Amino acid sequence: MANGKNEKKRLEPRQVVMAAYQYLQSILTQQRISEPRIEELEPFDDKNNFWTVVLSYDALGELPFEKKREYKEFKVDAYSGDIAYMKIFDRNKQK
Repeated sequence: MANGKNEKKRLEPRQVVMAAYQYLQSILTQQRISEPRIEELEPFDDKNNFWTVVLSYDALGELPFEKKREYKEFKVDAYSGDIAYMKIFDRNKQK
């Protein structure tokens, strides 16, 4: 009997990161993104069905000197690349 995800191939980490980045670009169409970085990448659960990806970027304002580093956390399906959620990542809550 077929068992959906077990027969599908898991995405490679770089594909997971690209899925998160492309999603970010698609929803922030009114905001200019500069200097994107991968901050964290790790399996989300013991079954490895999802990845957690943290991306950071400079959010540019109207003037070149107006920029602020933003951090976003994504939960990405390890098989399809679909984004389960995106939220603000609070660096102060870490460790």
